[in-house]
Amino acid sequence: MIYSTGTISLNGNIATGNGSNWTAPSSQVRQGQVLIVLSTPVQLFQINAVNSATELTVSPAAAAPLNDQEYGILVSDAMSIDGLAQAMSQLINEYDENIGSWEAFALTSAAQDITVTINGQQLSIPSIGKLKDSISKKADKDALEKKADLVSGAVPVTQGGTGATDAAGARTNLGLKGAATRDVGKASGTVAAGDDSRLNTIDGKTGGAVTDSIYVKTINNNLGVVGGTIASTIQNTIGGTSTQFQMFSQLASGGQRYGFLRLYQDTSYKDWYFDYSGGVAYAPVGWSQASDRRVKDKITRIPEPLAKMRKISGNTWVRKDDQSKGAFGMGFIAQEVAEVFPEAVSYAREGCYTVDGKVIDKPLALSPGDVAAALHHESLLSLMDILKSALEVIADSTSDTETREKLSAIAALIPEAGTAQKDSAVENQ
Repeated sequence: MIYSTGTISLNGNIATGNGSNWTAPSSQVRQGQVLIVLSTPVQLFQINAVNSATELTVSPAAAAPLNDQEYGILVSDAMSIDGLAQAMSQLINEYDENIGSWEAFALTSAAQDITVTINGQQLSIPSIGKLKDSISKKADKDALEKKADLVSGAVPVTQGGTGATDAAGARTNLGLKGAATRDVGKASGTVAAGDDSRLNTIDGKTGGAVTDSIYVKTINNNLGVVGGTIASTIQNTIGGTSTQFQMFSQLASGGQRYGFLRLYQDTSYKDWYFDYSGGVAYAPVGWSQASDRRVKDKITRIPEPLAKMRKISGNTWVRKDDQSKGAFGMGFIAQEVAEVFPEAVSYAREGCYTVDGKVIDKPLALSPGDVAAALHHESLLSLMDILKSALEVIADSTSDTETREKLSAIAALIPEAGTAQKDSAVENQ
């Protein structure tokens, strides 16, 4: 049999248990037994003394402190005569101790507490005589209270009454608090009604969900004002703010309208914000998106990039839609890009653009930076290949040795197709 309840910690020759009860007779833990600590590596100790339910003296001393380790104590050795004798002795002692405790409880007729030992734990419990005395007194008290209630006119709560003859006593017996004596209203000292302005705040509330829209307002007629802020905050245990994420609006001193996303690290912060007048968004450094090869499939080099570049024009313009009328812009035209790369063009939110009050049907949208970066890069690579081939052809066709060597040297400055180009070709075979 192995005793392994709880965990054990060792410091020197002292072992301390957490959740153990080594003095309980049922544990059968005693001096001379083997303690196995399931540390790394496993360690063996001999129990020299059982000091308490949670403390042992062991040997040899632990080489280093051990904390909250699993363990096992070999409490039974039925394979030997000595082990069997020790186990039988332990069980007999436990039986005698428990039987003696219950005899003391049953045979003590005096109204007193007695001390008994159950599984090695000393407990103070009322004797059978004290329990009988308590029940008798309770019965007499209940009979007297019933007679008193009948005389005074109070009907017990158990019989549908209040158990009292006055309002205060009735409220107490029925568990009614201060609200039972207050009027319904909106002033201080009244019970709140559903339209009470005192309910129009979430200050001091914790958890839960808010249904429908939330407006965080700042009422101010001046310029240079920051609107109400919504903030998500993480604080440390001493109240310091480790990080905070804010969202708020701003009416600048020049009349510009901005929407801010602000992220704090301690007391410093960075802003991402949206400008209404230009219809653009700004980041402290830039916006990033996942571009790892491992998250992409069907990687394909752009074929004939120079021909595709001829079909897409670079333009400047002035916006005419009602939301951004007069704003300057430059880049590509989505319809032209759609002819070359239809997958790169998507539809903007329906109804988000109007011209002279008329809704633009299925407005097109694209990420011009992605298109330009990929197409221009492939076009440059194509031009590099063309130039390298041209130099090599011209060098081979000239009979002048010096000119041929110079042209070949220039051609050698243009590198062959790189690893990325070859990998893409292999991946899509």
